[in-house]
Amino acid sequence: LPIKKVRIVSKERFDEKSILLWIMSKVIKVQCTKCWGYNTKRIGKWYNEHIVNHMFLSNYLTIKLKLHKRKFLCKDCKKWDNVFVEWFSFIEKNHSYTKTYAQYILREREYSSLSELARKFQVSETLVYKVINDQSLEKLANDKIEYMKSQDELYLWIDEVSFSWHDMICTITDVKQRKVLWVLPTRRKKDLIEWLEKLDEETLQKIKGIATDMHASYKDTIQSHIAKKLWTTVPEIWAKAVADHFHLIQMLTKRIYEIYRMSKRMIKAWHYSDDIQDLCDQEIVNSQKYRTDKLKWTKEYVWVYDSYKPITLWFFISKRYVNLLTMKQESHTEKQTDRLWQIFTEFDPCGYLKEVWVGKELLLKWIKEKSIEYIDQLIESFKTSSHYLLEATWKTFEKRREEIQNFFDLWITNAFTEWKNTKAKLFKRMAYWYYKKENYMKRLLLCL
Repeated sequence: LPIKKVRIVSKERFDEKSILLWIMSKVIKVQCTKCWGYNTKRIGKWYNEHIVNHMFLSNYLTIKLKLHKRKFLCKDCKKWDNVFVEWFSFIEKNHSYTKTYAQYILREREYSSLSELARKFQVSETLVYKVINDQSLEKLANDKIEYMKSQDELYLWIDEVSFSWHDMICTITDVKQRKVLWVLPTRRKKDLIEWLEKLDEETLQKIKGIATDMHASYKDTIQSHIAKKLWTTVPEIWAKAVADHFHLIQMLTKRIYEIYRMSKRMIKAWHYSDDIQDLCDQEIVNSQKYRTDKLKWTKEYVWVYDSYKPITLWFFISKRYVNLLTMKQESHTEKQTDRLWQIFTEFDPCGYLKEVWVGKELLLKWIKEKSIEYIDQLIESFKTSSHYLLEATWKTFEKRREEIQNFFDLWITNAFTEWKNTKAKLFKRMAYWYYKKENYMKRLLLCL
């Protein structure tokens, strides 16, 4: 309580679950609620008594405040009907609880439902819902904007979370300060522009980095808005774009699985040679039979260890060894290395699997040694490939080469954003669905 402005008259036991404190104001001049002037006059010597919830000492004992409010008349308004009752700074207008009481409930809201909070604090569910519902989106937006103004630098990351089926919401986070800045109701550019319009020029200049996934729509929208608002033709000066290394690895891993599935279908369809048909028939009859023959298109391969039995076609088709392509090369054992090169020799006649695997290893070296030369090597190796998926991949890397280089300058990742998105999905499952998107957004802004 603000002891300089209020004083405690007395205290008593209200009931078995609460203690009652009588509070009066020490302030002589009270501000008018209409014209906000201090030329006010007190009317009479009576008080309006009002009981509000204040704080919790434990789960079984609460503190309530009995407020003695005085009546005043504003002389500047010159209307006798402009009689108002004094208000206290630690209580919102027309609320039956203090700000401290709301903080207790909102803090526990992250881990509990409404019914659990009501049982824990020994209050009704209606009161708990009222505390949460009184937190409007406009008030939360103002708090978030004030936080952004107080920071020296901002590094934004925008990611999507599913609300229901294809209805998505977007979370905007500051990845370096680890703070959720806002939640957009949809993933349209219009909502992002409306949020950017609320920021002043000084706040926009604090945005030093923008990072998104492989879709560049949000990044382009923010940079174009900053350039338009600050009257500059070089938006990169104000906000650098960053490509996250996790999404780059994820894209190449996806390419490995896609090329593997295509290769498997072509082998099943006997696309490469006629000998593959007889080999498939033999493997289906006896899946444990290890192959000793070679196909016509296979290269000469020297086994590292004679004790290792070669991979059968049946095991290759059944995805038993597909994880060898996604693992790091330094994590392979000697036997796994032998198996991997047998796959490249016997089951990859066009060399597509080996090409994408080599590209993945170059990307991992780029992360480890922080050199853009490995990305250039990856682009050059994919340019010589005739596979349409690898052609689309090197074009993406070449287009976002500068953003990939900026990753080591700013060093921001999407780890914090993905963590918050996981919690957002958990909140949705805890509630057994949200019918109003506004309530879901409010829950995320209060609890994330």
